[in-house]
Amino acid sequence: RDFWQLPQVASYLRRIDREGGIYKVRWSEATIHFLATTLFLASQELLQIVFLPYWHQNLVILPQPWSESNHTNPDGTAKEQTR
Repeated sequence: RDFWQLPQVASYLRRIDREGGIYKVRWSEATIHFLATTLFLASQELLQIVFLPYWHQNLVILPQPWSESNHTNPDGTAKEQTR
């Protein structure tokens, strides 16, 4: 059965929608999904992915294989040279 259609998860999502948290306090879908998975899945059902690069605005998290590269970013663009 699909996780998002489980009764307790569907109830959680309906409640968020009904309360308007998405619009009132600008909750993102990533936040809502993260909370749903941590609330309704056992820890052994979760997969922590630590080897994928992540960047958003000024925050960049690079796992070792990429952070050791001096020439390119994870998306293939050239790194800015710092002095």
